[in-house]
Amino acid sequence: MKKTNPFKLASLALFAALNLANANVHASGSVSVLSTQDEVAPANYLNLTSMCSNNPAETRRWRVRNQTSAPINYTWDVYGTNQSGSGVAQPGDSFFETITVPGSPNTTRIFWVVGTATYSKVKASGGAQCQDTPVIPPCGTNLIVNGGFEAGNSGFTSGYTFKVDLPNVNNEMIPENTYGVDDNINTYHPSMSGTGRSGNFLMVNGNTQSLKTVWSQSVNVIAGKQYQVSAWVQNLFPSAPAVLRFNVAGNQIGTFSATGVAAWQEFSATFLATTNGPVDFTIVNSNLTKIGNDFGIDDISFSEICPQLPNTCYAEIVVDFNQKKQNDGSTISTERSDPSKAIGEPQDNDTENFVSLGFGGDITLKFGSPIKNGEGADLRVIETTFGSMSNNCNRYPETIRAFASQDGCNWVYLGEDCQDADFDLGSLAWAQFVKLVDASDVGAPYQGTPIADAYDVDAVMCLNGYEENPVPAEVTEGASEVIGYTEGPRRNGTEIADSRTQPTNALGVPQGTDVVNFVSLGFGGSIVLKFPYVIFDNPNATDLDIVETSFGNPSCDAYPERALVEGSLDGENWIYLADICLDEEVDITSAGVIQYIRITDRSAASSFGGSADGFDVDGVVVINKECGTGEVERRIGDNITTANEVAGIEVYPNPFDAITNVVISTGDQDNFAVITVSNYLGQAISAERVNVAASSVITHTLNLDAVKSGIYFIAVETNSTREVVKVVKN
Repeated sequence: MKKTNPFKLASLALFAALNLANANVHASGSVSVLSTQDEVAPANYLNLTSMCSNNPAETRRWRVRNQTSAPINYTWDVYGTNQSGSGVAQPGDSFFETITVPGSPNTTRIFWVVGTATYSKVKASGGAQCQDTPVIPPCGTNLIVNGGFEAGNSGFTSGYTFKVDLPNVNNEMIPENTYGVDDNINTYHPSMSGTGRSGNFLMVNGNTQSLKTVWSQSVNVIAGKQYQVSAWVQNLFPSAPAVLRFNVAGNQIGTFSATGVAAWQEFSATFLATTNGPVDFTIVNSNLTKIGNDFGIDDISFSEICPQLPNTCYAEIVVDFNQKKQNDGSTISTERSDPSKAIGEPQDNDTENFVSLGFGGDITLKFGSPIKNGEGADLRVIETTFGSMSNNCNRYPETIRAFASQDGCNWVYLGEDCQDADFDLGSLAWAQFVKLVDASDVGAPYQGTPIADAYDVDAVMCLNGYEENPVPAEVTEGASEVIGYTEGPRRNGTEIADSRTQPTNALGVPQGTDVVNFVSLGFGGSIVLKFPYVIFDNPNATDLDIVETSFGNPSCDAYPERALVEGSLDGENWIYLADICLDEEVDITSAGVIQYIRITDRSAASSFGGSADGFDVDGVVVINKECGTGEVERRIGDNITTANEVAGIEVYPNPFDAITNVVISTGDQDNFAVITVSNYLGQAISAERVNVAASSVITHTLNLDAVKSGIYFIAVETNSTREVVKVVKN
């Protein structure tokens, strides 16, 4: 049965109010004219988002996201002001700013044109202040600026006197207490020798007066972190090597003297930070000898020591456990029913050190930290099968399906395997939860033991260690990918209008707007959709709500658009779920778990007129998630707002100056059409009733020379259908 939408009138009023406009910024010459491209509906080519601003009291910042593969010209304006402008949205994200209007929501709109149709997006600014978030570099990152001196005499300070290389001179650094930055000391001092490790280095003629800092730089540290400090040193003269003191935060962490001449040697030490923020890292030469005491420094490094994470780890917490029966219907023994036996390291021996799932049972486990998706398999499940049956799936086919999740709510299917099994995390960069569902064949012969208790979990271990910087994956609602779409014909054998054959309109949640936001399957057509995560059956309720679009909220008896619904876990093996009519909730009990849904039109052609285009899919709502209620998605379900069987209509030109034409293709059941022009407030400007013959095409001219410039809505309504087009008068 169809469900009424209590938000329809409010949504229409809001939609109209937010589309106030002055047409002088929307002339066709100021926006690009595109053809339908990619697999994105034209109304979704661009999206507008309010972003944070550095100073929201003065400016507001906006992001335009182009979801196509080509640049799109757009115009923008701020509602209630004379602010307007234009830009080019390259594929991906681009940005623009507007001047803040005090005491106003700063509602801003963008407009773009595809063919003869104008589309727009509207957003109000929240006025968020951008926060300066400190950037913490990954462990192992060198915190020293210009530690290799390739940027010359920059990024550090020194108590010595800097010398530059002069043309045809090689004695610039003969005086003590001097330094230079170059790749060869011999061009500065004829008695010294040495070159950089891979280019420039710090060249020093030692000081003889007092202890002075050779080199210093400030670095930001984090309390409790340990840092590796290193530098390479060489002598530039064979006598009296420098004695270098390395100090951090005023504390000496080591001293170093190189041996030989022109031979690079490494100094290395560690530093444990006790405070947060900047500390001074300095190098001081404590040798005050005049003859000799000449040295070079290169490749200075100061980096956090990365913690050594184990390559293996084990599940630590039992989140959920649903044990089922043995293959003869009896209860599993108490010794094999303790789920805590699945956590920690495996015993991997022929004792009852495991938990039995029972046929169709499942267990959900949590790791102490996020586990990493690395090279090869990421998870190993250790199963216990005694004696000669171990590792023999033909004789003892105890099997599981494995799933992984970052949050314990949204699950990714990893695969199915028998006894001990390895799995890859696939699309997940990391995971912290693992769900194991028994998939053993209850009717299979289990040799050696007539009564079997299905899969036995000894342990679950990670194979690539923990993930150091886990970033949660984005969670999207509804179906996320179109796997396949087969368009069927209209009732009269003609092709469906292009605007109704965009399969991506079935993705996400239903839109709830008076525009074409669905995909028509046509008679006998089908669509295959993939969800971003698997959907588990809720045994106590229905699981999916398939939202179909038919104008006027008809009953199934009056308008029997029907469809066959099938589900699949892998996109290859399909299981019947339901036959539905119009909007209907679907239970997936027969499949247990799915990630794909196939919807095939099963409407009886004899029940419809010539322009009918079969079952229309607006969206598929997941009602019963592993976590959450799905009520948000259900509330915005669009089940009454979009005309389905209106003959396709076209309005041209759009934008227009005074006159525009409405082309209407009627269906067999249509014998009249009411053409209404309304302003942004929903007030009718004009209304005309036009008598038309069934299965015909008419062109009706509208003279709107007397109305003001702006945005209007042309609605074409028949005795069973309605469709609305937005137009712009210049």
